[in-house]
Amino acid sequence: AFSLQKNAESQKIYLMSSGFKVRITKLYRKTKNLYAVRIGYYNTEKEAEKVGNKIKSKLDLDTIVVKNK
Repeated sequence: AFSLQKNAESQKIYLMSSGFKVRITKLYRKTKNLYAVRIGYYNTEKEAEKVGNKIKSKLDLDTIVVKNK
């Protein structure tokens, strides 16, 4: 997550230009806002991890899988 929205927007554009469906989610943490760059909604954790591995190999970016409740 980014503390500056413009940095999150730059990351979003970079990922979109590589063919990923991207959104930014505003997170509230204690005294500041953070901007999380998120990709997809996937049916399984395995599917999400596969996309994360593709991002790592193609763009050299680290990812984490977030599970929705």
